[in-house]
Amino acid sequence: MEKTGAYTKDDRRIRRGLRNVFVVRPMLTPSALFFFLDFALTPGSETYTTLIRLLHKRRENEMEVDTASSPAPTQRKITPPQLEMLCYLFVLLFLIDKKMYNEAKACASASIARLKSLKRRVPDVLASKLYS
Repeated sequence: MEKTGAYTKDDRRIRRGLRNVFVVRPMLTPSALFFFLDFALTPGSETYTTLIRLLHKRRENEMEVDTASSPAPTQRKITPPQLEMLCYLFVLLFLIDKKMYNEAKACASASIARLKSLKRRVPDVLASKLYS
């Protein structure tokens, strides 16, 4: 998703970014998702903790070893709600593709709860992807 679309709340740019989600979907791996979540979210935040926990369940099932370490947080990031919802969407798609339906259900429920708790309106385009 384009950074300018998230900050200016421009639905057109957010739609363009969402079209790219399905191009990236086949490339989603646990290590790529861990890297993206470390980059996009503040480690220790509620969203970060929830998504990492869901991915660790996947990792425990596979017994995969990841040698990459996450970067040390230097400062608290301010994450736009659109980026948070995109993180939920990536993890949700990954879990569905790997047929981990119980974890996907938990991820979808957490994303909808987070969506409802936001004081600002997240563009309907992004919210509709989480609901469908």
